[in-house]
Amino acid sequence: MRCGTSELGDYRTCMVNILIESFRMTQQFLSEADFDEAFPNVFGRPTKDHPEVSIRNECGLLIRKAQMHMNAVLRANKGNNLHSLAVHMRVVLECAAQVVSRANAIADGSPKELRRVLNASDYEFKDAMARFSRGSTSKDEAQNMIIAARRSAGDYETKPPKRVTITDRINQLSGGEGWYDHLSKYFCHSQASALAGISFCGGVTSIDTEEDGLAFAMLLDYLTEQVILMLSGYGFLLIAVNGDSQPHDKGLRLLNKKRSAARMFRRKDSQ
Repeated sequence: MRCGTSELGDYRTCMVNILIESFRMTQQFLSEADFDEAFPNVFGRPTKDHPEVSIRNECGLLIRKAQMHMNAVLRANKGNNLHSLAVHMRVVLECAAQVVSRANAIADGSPKELRRVLNASDYEFKDAMARFSRGSTSKDEAQNMIIAARRSAGDYETKPPKRVTITDRINQLSGGEGWYDHLSKYFCHSQASALAGISFCGGVTSIDTEEDGLAFAMLLDYLTEQVILMLSGYGFLLIAVNGDSQPHDKGLRLLNKKRSAARMFRRKDSQ
């Protein structure tokens, strides 16, 4: 892409506006969740008759985490702080990958893929309990909670979940590993020498050049695509849970809008 500074500014603004629409969609999707009193069962406690509530709880927490970091991304963009934008973007990608992973498993339908996702959910729950409880919940207690959740879904496996790595999660996104590695290397664990380079690779010496505009536009373009895929994936899961297709349809409409906008700017670039 070799747009002029004005075109890049328009492209960046367009992606920001669509990201804001995505943020509002997360608010709609989470409007029934209770994050204050019901954590971690924000949509209710799963039961033998309604084990599907667990997937809403898991995805609801992930979308809530992504939502908070999306807000930070928007603030960072407003302040022309590419480093802050990239750091928070990386967290959003982690959340998006986990929701998309669950949707992909349901769409695939194979026992192996479903088992992989269930193991990842168990591992992430155990890891989250260890971090958030700060020692008040023992490993055995966390494992017993996992076993109870499995049994409510008809699964009587009692072994501890296998470790899941960031790479395992992020590979669910197209280009996810490359983008995640780039954000990690140049923005989260950058070398001091990189700070004098171009902004896309962590440089901080300028904020108004065409290269800076391109860096913002590229990050926002990829992030917005993955956020919408996360929301579309969650909508797909809701079809399986309760037959409600409206969230999925909303996500697809927004995805088409985003991709149409991207094509429009790319056509401008080729002219």
